[in-house]
Formats: sequence, C-alpha cells, structure tokens
Amino acid sequence: MINVNHIKHIFAFGLLLLSNELCANPTFIQSTTPDKDKPVSTIYSPVVNVYPDENASAFPHKMNVSLLIDKRGRVEDIYYPTNTSSTVKNKVNYVVKTVRFTPYMRNDQPTKSVIPYTVIFNFMSEEDYGGKF
Repeated sequence: MINVNHIKHIFAFGLLLLSNELCANPTFIQSTTPDKDKPVSTIYSPVVNVYPDENASAFPHKMNVSLLIDKRGRVEDIYYPTNTSSTVKNKVNYVVKTVRFTPYMRNDQPTKSVIPYTVIFNFMSEEDYGGKF
C-alpha cells in the first residue's frame, strides 16, 4: 500500500518512485536519468468533462495524482490524494484509463513506473453541451 508520505514526496521533490509493493522490480527514477534511460512521455491526454447535470461543486478545477504506468504505456493504477470523494474518483478513473504514454525505458527495456499527473476538469455549460441531458 502506498502511503500519504510517499505521495507527498513524489510531488514535493519531483521524484518518480516505484515501491516493492507495486512491482517485483522496483525502479527509482531521478530527474536526471542515465543515457540509456528514456522517461515516460504523454501520447494522449484527455480532460475530464463535468456536465451541467452534475454537481460542479464536487469537482476541483485540477487535481494532482500519481499514475502507475505499465510496460505498454497504459495506466495500470491511479493513486489519489487523501479524502478524494468517490464521485471524483469514478469520473477520473473512467477518463484517465484512456491516457496513453510511452513506457519508461531502462536499458532499452520497457519498465513499470510511477509518474505525477495533473487531471484537468472541464466544466461545460448547458450552451456548450447543447442543452441535452
């Protein structure tokens, strides 16, 4: 289980951390990587739409999370800040699972990694949405 201190350290110091609990081959990635290491890069990153019939006050404008990226560059798991509501988690889970990345490459081999990620919420008006619910 990842604890709150791990998440704080990831965001506070800009480090990427993969603990023994997440993967059999832990990886610790600093901001400067060896020549043979290639960090994760984003291929596709959607926003989370909040529609007019949803309670907009339940959603922040943006939220920092940590993502476990598998060897194929897909989101395997999402780690949320403490006290994130289930409404927000359900909405974010649905959209963030579609985000695509290039996998972290260590010695030309894809490796699981944990990265910081900012979820952006788009609040749609009835006019934007076309008034259809």
